[in-house]
Amino acid sequence: VLVERALRVAGKLQGDAGLSVLSGFTDVNDISDYAKQSVANLVAEGLVLGSNNRIKPKDYFTREEAAAIIYRIYYK
Repeated sequence: VLVERALRVAGKLQGDAGLSVLSGFTDVNDISDYAKQSVANLVAEGLVLGSNNRIKPKDYFTREEAAAIIYRIYYK
């Protein structure tokens, strides 16, 4: 959510993706309601890819995952 909001404030993200972009993930129901739109936007932008058809919203966010998102933002 924080990454999505920061990108929006910076003008690098506009519009909203449909929640249907999350349909390919098996754990979509584990994403908190307040975060679903933000996650959908990041997935649609190719910044969040998931792993094994999962987003893993209840897992800890690792340094590796943070670095990957920062890299994708920088080279987008």
